[in-house]
Amino acid sequence: RARERVVGVLLFLGILGFYLAQIPAFAVPGRWVEMLVSFSGLDPFRPLVRPLWTALMQGLAGLPLPDLALFVNGLSALAGAAVCTLLYASLLCMPFGRMFMGDHRFSEARSAHLLAGVLAALYAAVSQPMVTASTRGDFAGFDLLLLLLAVYPSLHYYRRPANGLIYVSGLMAGLAAAEYPGMLMVLPGLGLWWVLLIWRFQTQARRHVALASLLAVSVALLVLLGSAYCFSGSDEAAWRGGVTIGQAFVELAKNQVLEAAYSVPKVGWLLLLCVTVGPLVFVVFRPMEETTDLFTQLGIYFFRLVLLALGVIILFELP
Repeated sequence: RARERVVGVLLFLGILGFYLAQIPAFAVPGRWVEMLVSFSGLDPFRPLVRPLWTALMQGLAGLPLPDLALFVNGLSALAGAAVCTLLYASLLCMPFGRMFMGDHRFSEARSAHLLAGVLAALYAAVSQPMVTASTRGDFAGFDLLLLLLAVYPSLHYYRRPANGLIYVSGLMAGLAAAEYPGMLMVLPGLGLWWVLLIWRFQTQARRHVALASLLAVSVALLVLLGSAYCFSGSDEAAWRGGVTIGQAFVELAKNQVLEAAYSVPKVGWLLLLCVTVGPLVFVVFRPMEETTDLFTQLGIYFFRLVLLALGVIILFELP
């Protein structure tokens, strides 16, 4: 456990330094300037989306900061580093097949989890979409942070059951669903995981999962209603000729659903599902016993090296 914490802290600091070294001291021209202007409250006709990020940006805009753009860029770098670290922590908690069978396999299983977490965090950290989102004052890193803050406690519950983790997961799931439309596509998977927890821990988790589900729905509705209430009494609403709480709430909810629907590719979504969810289910539920035959082991490791090489080629867009 101490080794995992040290690795996690080093990962966070290293990735944060990597992002901070690349952030500009100004708002990057293009969509990022538009985002800063829009979410800080200077555009009365902006679409009603991202209620939490909007509240955060408008709060920062009201503070006497010497350079709002630089501060927001740094905030994105902090969120990006936290996302990669949470990805590492999530893989530490994820069950890999039957690798926990027998005490003699425990250290081997922990090493596999640690290696998988470090590689996943580093791969995500240097990927171009993540670098862009973490160095440009983008809300994408904040969205992913909320998503992983909802997923991680549920994964950790499987490893060390604690009722508070279920409620933290429900709370963050509600915040993420109100903020990030992509969370609406993650919620079914999170719900299936909670069903697995009920099956695994039976009556111990059943009541808490039900209450956490109600908490998630309540928090999402409260965030949307609170954002609609604040917008209806703002100068932005006055510029629009007056907007009621109901109208603002409907627009927020409508934009959430539409963005989630349009984010799903019309072509290739089944292939995308197969190459992401399929391997995850295979790794989690299939027994992961290593063969004792040397020839077979060499073939397996060669195949893994081929997959690693393909991953590096795709990551860095090598010819």
